[in-house]
Amino acid sequence: MKFKITILKSKLTKETIDNIFKGSTHQSEVMLKLYKVAIPNYSKVKKIHNFPIVNNLTGAYLFTQFLNFDKKFHPSVIPGGRWLDSGFSTREDLNLDDFTVSINRSSIEYK
Repeated sequence: MKFKITILKSKLTKETIDNIFKGSTHQSEVMLKLYKVAIPNYSKVKKIHNFPIVNNLTGAYLFTQFLNFDKKFHPSVIPGGRWLDSGFSTREDLNLDDFTVSINRSSIEYK
């Protein structure tokens, strides 16, 4: 029996990332907005079983944004800690384009 693996890919531009951070004041708000860009029909998602994936360049950009954000809005926490805990994974072996987010559709459980 063959299983078809469907990979969802979303474009996440620097401008989109920067606007998400500029328009937010809390880590959870940023995370939710990033996931909404990465996963189509996010409002219908019940659970995500794996993290979305980006390449190293995109991952480093997002992590740097979280470091700066946390220093400004959450100086008493480990900078970037929320991203390390719940952010996107990075993998170079998938050869993803810069600022592209990928996730296996089977990792998403809908309501």
